[in-house]
Order: sequence, then structure tokens, then C-alpha cells
Amino acid sequence: MSERPDRLAAVLEQIKREAQRGEFRVTQHAQQEMVEEEITLDEVLEAISKSEILEHYPEHRRGACCLLNGVTNERRALHVVCTSPPPPLILITVYQPKPPEVDNAPSKEKQAMKCSIRGCPGEYEERTIVHTVKYRGDVLVIDHVPAEVCAVCGDVLLTPETVRRIEVLLKTTGRPARNVPLYEFA
Repeated sequence: MSERPDRLAAVLEQIKREAQRGEFRVTQHAQQEMVEEEITLDEVLEAISKSEILEHYPEHRRGACCLLNGVTNERRALHVVCTSPPPPLILITVYQPKPPEVDNAPSKEKQAMKCSIRGCPGEYEERTIVHTVKYRGDVLVIDHVPAEVCAVCGDVLLTPETVRRIEVLLKTTGRPARNVPLYEFA
């Protein structure tokens, strides 16, 4: 972060004000992460109110944004990536930071891939996701799909092998392993 500390302090105060007044929006990705990690919107707002800026990304595809580190009233640590002023405040992603993993296996020097979204400073991490597709008029949910997910913006990449496995699954699978409810928002 090469910006002046007084400028970042003003940015943080404006973010906190907009969050407190409810003048913000939440990306679909952020809401999905919140559900998956059982993080409520109230917890996100608590964490923002007690946050500090860890990183500032002035060239993000949504405009300037920053990574906030905060804690809830119950002392749960949360990271929030959100746009920086001017309004509107957009919560891009929300997650509970994980401690770094220690890998004692011999290193293969696998380099993390930089995010492909212009201006996003993030890197892709290997995760499993819940993948939703519309197939022949039906909404299908596929759990435990291996993917590469940007830790900053949430962009998702699938390997060719994964796409081929999904294609085979769609063509050959009869009944689903489980039925899931489909809620109509209207």
C-alpha cells in the first residue's frame, strides 16, 4: 500500500459510515461465501465497524477496492473485500481467514496463478465449489467440484478435466444423489 495513511484512514471511515447506514450492495459471490461459511450480514457489518485496511487495490475491475480485516462481537475474524469510495459500497467477497497451511512434503514449486480479471491483484486457490448449471430446462446443483477460485474477487476457473467430468455426469447420471430445494424469490 503506497497511499498516504491519512487518505486510507479517510477511505476506511467512509466505508464504515456507508456500511452502518445500509448504503451498500453485496455481490452474488459474497452472499454465496457468507452462506457457505455461515456468516451473517450482521456479522459482516460488525467486522467492518471494527476493521482495518490490510491491502488497497486501486486498479481493480470494479474500481478501487480494499481488503478489510475485522472481528465480530463474538471475536470471529473476517476478511471483507469491498470497493473503496466513491459510493456505492460493494461487498465483493467475505470469508473467514484460514491459518496458513504447513506442508512438509517436498516442494514442487507450483507457482500460484494470478487472477485473470484485469486489475484484480488476487491469485487463484484450489477449492471445491458448489456448481450450478441449467441443463435442459432444469437447475442442477453439483457439489464438491474442484475449481480454482480467486481469493480477492471470487472469479472461478475449471480445468478441462473438470469440465469433461461434468459433461459425462450430465449425460450418464440418472437420479441425483440428493434432491435440493429450489426457492422462487418472486
